[in-house]
Amino acid sequence: MRLRFLLLLAGLLMATLPVAAQQAATGTPQAQLVVGADQMPNGYLLESAYPNPFSATATVGFAVTRGQRVEVALYDALGRKVRTLFSSTVESGTRYEAEVDGSGLPSGLYLVRLQGDTFSTTRRVTLLK
Repeated sequence: MRLRFLLLLAGLLMATLPVAAQQAATGTPQAQLVVGADQMPNGYLLESAYPNPFSATATVGFAVTRGQRVEVALYDALGRKVRTLFSSTVESGTRYEAEVDGSGLPSGLYLVRLQGDTFSTTRRVTLLK
């Protein structure tokens, strides 16, 4: 048995537990685990891009604990901004996704940067064509 957890927002962790039964069952059992606010002390979450490496597109998820304007941008290995992936005001506790589109870009290492009012964080993503 393997549990897969996905942090949806600060304070809430969802888990889907696959259940094998000899008799037919309906529904999908789910468990919720409340996580203290100190588990996400920075006030934001930037997930790793998937797939990574990627050849055409990748997806990166993010969330914040306080509603604010955020930007998700793609930078090349030299630190030059090559694309803005997302730029908008986001709500507290909502998970968002941005698509990394590799069309027109050469293979290589890139950085996905999430920037808000009081924070900035990055994740690496590799484009292989």
